[in-house]
Formats: sequence, C-alpha cells, structure tokens
Amino acid sequence: MLVVALVQGAALYALHHALDEKIWPATDFRWLFPLYALATIIPLVIHLDLAHLRAPLFLKGLAAFAALLAALGAYAGSTVAPGIGASEGIVFTFGATMAALWWIVTPFLQTSVRSGHARAEPPYAELFEAGWQNTLVVVQAGLFTGLFWALLFLWAELFDIFGVGIFEELFQEPAFVYPVTSMTFGHAVALAQSRESFVLLLRRHLFGVLAWLLPVVALIASAFLVTLPFTGLEPLWKTRHATFLMLWLQVFLLFFVNAAFQDGTQEPPYPRWLRAALRAAVVTVPVYASLCAYSLWLRIQQHGLSVDRIWAALFVLVAALYGLGYAYAAFREGSWMARVGWVNTVMGWVLVLLIVGVNSPLLEPKRIAAADQLSRLLDGKVPAARFDYDYLRFNLGVFGTRALRRLARGVPGHAESAEIERLASASLAKERRWDQSPPPPDLARVIEVLPPGAELDPDLVSFWRTEADKPAGAGLICLRVPNVPCVVLQVDLDGDGADEVASVSGMPLNVYARTDSGWRRVGELRADAYPNNLWLDSVRVSTPRLIPTRWHTLDVGGRRLYVVDQKP
Repeated sequence: MLVVALVQGAALYALHHALDEKIWPATDFRWLFPLYALATIIPLVIHLDLAHLRAPLFLKGLAAFAALLAALGAYAGSTVAPGIGASEGIVFTFGATMAALWWIVTPFLQTSVRSGHARAEPPYAELFEAGWQNTLVVVQAGLFTGLFWALLFLWAELFDIFGVGIFEELFQEPAFVYPVTSMTFGHAVALAQSRESFVLLLRRHLFGVLAWLLPVVALIASAFLVTLPFTGLEPLWKTRHATFLMLWLQVFLLFFVNAAFQDGTQEPPYPRWLRAALRAAVVTVPVYASLCAYSLWLRIQQHGLSVDRIWAALFVLVAALYGLGYAYAAFREGSWMARVGWVNTVMGWVLVLLIVGVNSPLLEPKRIAAADQLSRLLDGKVPAARFDYDYLRFNLGVFGTRALRRLARGVPGHAESAEIERLASASLAKERRWDQSPPPPDLARVIEVLPPGAELDPDLVSFWRTEADKPAGAGLICLRVPNVPCVVLQVDLDGDGADEVASVSGMPLNVYARTDSGWRRVGELRADAYPNNLWLDSVRVSTPRLIPTRWHTLDVGGRRLYVVDQKP
C-alpha cells in the first residue's frame, strides 16, 4: 500500500509540476489526459484488491484496463483545440466517464480474480457485493482524508497565531500535498477493508432504510403520469427543463428499486399488495423515457444538436433500456423483480460500450455536434448573423476549429458567404470566448428593428458605429458578439412625441434617445430578472404598450425606489 501510494503521489506531483512550468506532458494533451487517468484510477484499483496483486489474472486484467484508459485518454486529449486548451467541459466529461468506467469494470475484474477465471456474467450477488463494497470503502476513505487535512489546517492555523508559519507553508507545498494525500487515502482504504463486516452492516442498514423510499417515489411517478392526460403536455414543455426533471425521477425510481432488490437473495420488506403496486410503478420508467425523448427531439429540431443534447439523448437511451429491462423483470414469473440482477449485468456492459464510444471516434459528441451545427448554417436554417461561431470555437474542440476554418475560406454558392467568412474568421482570431469581435461593416443590415417596418435613423447607426470602435463604448453589445442577435425596439418611452430606441437583446438593454448633441445612451431597460431569451421572444410576438405609472420614483441619496401597486 505504501509503495503504491508513494508512486501515485510522485506521479501526480510530477504532472502538477509540468502544468505549473508549462512543460511536457502539460504541453501535449494526448499524453496529459491518459497519464492523469492512469495516475488516479490504476492505484485505486490496486488498493481495493491488494490481496490478489500477484495473481496473473489480476495483473492481466489490470494491464488491459490501463491500456484502455490510456487509449481513451489519448483520444480525448487529441480532441482539444490547439491554442485554446482543454475546456472545463472536456475535462469534466473525460473525468466523469473514466470514474464511471472504473465503477463498472472493477467489480467484474474482482469477481473474476476471486473465482480464478474470467467471467463476462458472474453471479449478480458477487457483482453487487463488490461494487457497493468499493463504493462505501472509497467514500469512507475520502471522508477520512478530508478530516485528516482539516486537522492539518487546524494545526497550521494554531501555530500561525504564534507567528510560526512554517507549517502553513509546508501544508500548501505540492511536494508535500500529493504524497501525503495519496498515503492517507491508501491507508484509509486499508482500514476500511480490514473492517469488512462493518462495511457490510453499513450497506445493509443503508439500503434497508432507502428501500422504504421506493413507495414514495413510485407514488410520485404514478400520480404525475395519471395527471398528464388532464393537464396536457404544454405546462410540462413550458418549464424548459422537463427532460431534466423526468430523467431525475427515473434515476430515483431505478435507484430505489435496486435498494429494495439489493443482491436478490432476499425478499423486499413490503406486503404483497405493495409489491404488486411497485411492479406496476416500474412500468412508468419507459413511459417517462418516451416523454423525455419527445421533449428532447423538439429542442433538437428547433436548435440542432449540441454536446449537452447529445449527452441528454444518451441518458434518455440508457433510462429507456433500463426501464424496458425492469418492466420485463417486473412481470416475469418468480420472486419479486427476480431478473433485475440480469438486467443490471447486461446494462453494465452496455454502459461500458457507450463510455468507450463517446471517448472514441465512434460516438464523439463534439464531432457530431459540429457536423450538425455546420449543416444547419450551410442549409440556411440559421442566418449567418445569428449562428453561434464561438460555440464551435470554444466548446467543440478540434472539430469546431476545423469547421470554422472551412467557413473562414468562404462558402461558394451561399447567399451569405461573405458574412459567414467574416464572422468565422473573427471567431478564429479569438483566444478567449469573451474577446470582442470587430463590428460588421454594414450595421443596419444585421439589426432587426421592431415593430416590423420601422426604420432606424442613419444618425443612430453612425453613433453605434462610433461607439463600437471604443473599448467600453455605449454601443450595442450584439455588434461585438456574433452569437447574440441584434434586435432593437423603436417606441416613445417618455411620451414626448419622439421615438426612443431600446436594445432588447444582449445585456445591458440600453435605451437611446436623440438629444441636442445627437443620439446618446440615456438609460437601460430592467427586465426584473426575466430570462433574456424569453424577454426577446415576447417582444417579437406581442405588441409593446406603455403603462402610465401612478406613483413617482423616489430618489433617496441617489438610490431610486419604485412603488409597485398592491394586487387586489
């Protein structure tokens, strides 16, 4: 344990040093990603099965798993766009999928080693035991390590009172942090495993308590589904996060079914009538998965594929497969949900294949999203001025950069080829997402004026042109950010007979008025925290009207207070 922990600590410190000094492998993500995956996951696998470290089957399995991690990490690193670096989304996705891969694969390796031969479908009771043993041991080790560092910080703060700062400096030194954390965590894993009976008791107690939440979740799922025919789907879609809510409902239902089923060796603690009701409630999972799929399809039709929507589609697919499997288990003859173990085992391998797929060219979300967004632009489904070029640049890695370079060379035959070329080139020139782009040469052509038919004063357009060239001018923010539509509303806001012009896209929502010295920014519209996209949609589809206010605005020391009438 000590040797493994020291090697891990040294490896993590070396990677940290490389990042600090900007030297190899930090300069090549094709090496950095796999090295981090190997340094964090492989020692954990060894810690959890030290007793079989010399077993040939364990070493072969460990080597195969390490090779898989290295290959997936190398590919993930190769998708990082040069000059941009690894975005938080890429790092989080790779880390989360590798953690999930560890959680699924390790029990299969452990059960195979303990039986003496490789098995693709070991007894579910053994898989369940190994998987949740690993989970609880790692959680305990994490808590132990966190408490250990809390004590070290307390130590440093106490001695700092007397002016002794050496401990605070030492405890923040990476050369101390990494080896000590690795050794503490490894020791905590060993301590937890030495008390295996306690971990087993803890798991049984935890799942025994959680099992009684299954009827509550089943009631929620059933009641909500029964209500939908009376309310329709429109209120659900208006939430704009219906898929998210329904996915979580499915996750809770599936999790608590597993808490009640456990390893399948004993009957759940429910009376017969409740078991029958819970069997029926499980059927709601594929129904909710269908609703999620429909909701997601509507969003994809409207806005195209993005990395987030592709991941949502994969989650919906997994939930649907689990739901169909559990529905099959619910009505198969035998003990309560007897085939859940088989479904979980098969789905474990399905998840492994999906994880490998999304971290390889097979199902790479960034590649798929870049191709779809590019086709929407080239097919004319999205106007050039409203296309999100920065999403390609900063969210889709090397695939987005390749798409932008293609657009920057021009799109022969496209009606907006010149505009696409200009905006793609501007996005490629950015090093950070919020760097400002040069304004378009023809401002009036890219600005949408409401109400339809209204025409902008050329002097106002000239004012915006002047302000757009200033680092912090009073112009329209949308002229600097390509993916923000430029929409303005022409309306007499002060009742003097002359129209003002208000920006209704981007933030801030500036108000412009003609003064004795020409057009100037005179204020802002406040939307009371109303989501900006909903605000803009409302302005486009409805006729704005002015509401005379009963109360004057009260100015107290420069702070303005607004009186809101009490609703009857």
